[in-house]
Amino acid sequence: MMILAHDLGTSGNKASLYTKEGKLVASALIPYDTHYAYDGLWAEQDPEDWWQAVCLSTRKIMEGRDPASVMAVAFSGQSMGCLCVDKNGSPLNRSIIWQDGRAVKEAAAVVERVGGKQEACRLVGQQLTANYSLAKLMWIKANKPDVYKRTYKILAAKDYMTFRMTGRFATDHCDAAFMQAYDMSKRAWSPKLIDAAGVDGDMFPEILESTDVAGCVTEQAAGELGIASGIPVIVGSGDGPCAALGAGVVGSGDSYLCVGTSTWLSVLADKYVPDPEGRLQVYPFAAPGLYLLAGTMQAGGLSYSWARKQYFGPSTPYKEIDAAIENTPAGAGGVIYLPYLMGERSPWWNTKARGAFVGMSAETNRSHMLRAVLEGVAMNLQLIREDIERFTPLVRKINIIGGGAKGGVWRQIIADVLQTTVRKTLTTDEATNFGAAIIAAVGVGLFPSFSAAKDLVRIDTVNKPNPQNATLYKEKLEIFRDTYLALKPIYERIVK
Repeated sequence: MMILAHDLGTSGNKASLYTKEGKLVASALIPYDTHYAYDGLWAEQDPEDWWQAVCLSTRKIMEGRDPASVMAVAFSGQSMGCLCVDKNGSPLNRSIIWQDGRAVKEAAAVVERVGGKQEACRLVGQQLTANYSLAKLMWIKANKPDVYKRTYKILAAKDYMTFRMTGRFATDHCDAAFMQAYDMSKRAWSPKLIDAAGVDGDMFPEILESTDVAGCVTEQAAGELGIASGIPVIVGSGDGPCAALGAGVVGSGDSYLCVGTSTWLSVLADKYVPDPEGRLQVYPFAAPGLYLLAGTMQAGGLSYSWARKQYFGPSTPYKEIDAAIENTPAGAGGVIYLPYLMGERSPWWNTKARGAFVGMSAETNRSHMLRAVLEGVAMNLQLIREDIERFTPLVRKINIIGGGAKGGVWRQIIADVLQTTVRKTLTTDEATNFGAAIIAAVGVGLFPSFSAAKDLVRIDTVNKPNPQNATLYKEKLEIFRDTYLALKPIYERIVK
C-alpha cells in the first residue's frame, strides 16, 4: 500500500508515491502556464490546467501499478490565490494567483477600516496586502460584478483539487490564514475583516484540520486519475507547512531554510505572536497549536539563476561555477549585492526595491560577482533571522531544502554568514510532497503524530560555520544593511 502526494506549485504539479515507511517509489512533474498581463502585475492560472496536470502526473506514476494500491491522497499547494466557483464547483474565472498585485487599493482600504497596520497584522499574522485572497475578492466584486454575484465559494489551488476528487468545499487553517479573512487568534473566519472588505462571508469554505478526511475519491474522478474510487482524500496544507514537515520540522524551535526561486527562513513556535510591524509572516502549522514564523525573500534562488546566466552561461555545469566561487576569498573582493530583483518582502517589504551591485573595482571579475550574489542572499537571510529572534530563539541547526541546497559552496556561505550549522536533507527535492504524504499518513492513522517525520527525514551533508569568517561577515552585514537604507530613496525615484 502506498500514499499519493501532490504539490501544486507555481510552475507545475508534482505527484509522488511513497511506501508506508516513507520511501519514494516514483514521482512525475507536469508543468502548466501562468498568464501574465500589465507588465506582470496580473498573474492568473487556469484551474483546468491544474486538474489535467494532477490527472496526467497521477496516471504516469501509477502506470503498471494496482489502482487500488493507494491508501490515501493528500495535497500541498500554492497559497494566497482566489478562484471563484459556483454551487456546482464550476470555475467562474482563472485563479488570480499569489504573484498577482492588482488589488493594492482594496488591500489598503481593509487596513484602514480595521484600524491600521498594527491591528491588521495582529488579526492576520502578516501584512495585509494585494497578494492575498481577500483583496482579490474585493477586486472581483468591484471589477467583475457578474462573476462575484455567481460566486458560491472561493478556493485555494489544492482545495479545488480536493473538490474535484470528493465534491466537498473545504480548506485547512494555513490556506485559510493566507486568504486574510481569518482571525489567527480565534482560528476562525473573521467577521471584522470580512465586514471591512464588504464581501459575503459565506463565500469562504469550511475550515478543517490538515489531517482530516475531506472525503473519498468519486468514481468519476477515479476514472480520470487512474486510481480506485473510495480512497480517502486528506485535506492537506499549504506549501509552507508541508515543506517544513518534509524538512523534519515538527517541534517548537525546529527551523528550516528553503532556497528556491523565492527563499524563506522559518522556525516553528508553540504560540501565536504576531509581528506588529509585519516584517515577518506567522501562520498555522499542520498540527493545531503550532505556528510557523517566517521571513520570505522574493528572489533568493532567482538571483543565483540570473547571475549564472549572465556571468557563466545557462549551460555551464554547476561544479565549474562552484569551483570558481570557492577559489574566490570570502567577502567577494568588497562587492556588495542587494538581491531585490522583484522588490522584497522580508525584511523590508518594499515593492520598489531593486537589485544592485556596489563596491566594484577594476580588479572585480565574474567570480567576485557571483560570490557577491550568494553572500548577498545570505546577508538578507541573516537580517530575517535577526527579526525572527525578536520573538523566538532560533536553534543553532537549520535544515536546508530546495534547489539552492544542492550547492555546497552556497551552503557553506550561509553557514558562515549566519554562524549556524546548516544540514542538507536527503529529501531536499521532495520535501513538500513528502510533507503532504506525512499529513496523509497521520490522517489515516498510519502515524500516531507528526513526530514520525523526525525519524523519516535523513541528513545528507552538514556544513559547520567557519569562525574565521565571522568578523568579516559581521562587518559586511552592516555595510549591506546601510547600502539598502542609502539606496531606498533612489528606488523611489527609479520606479517613479
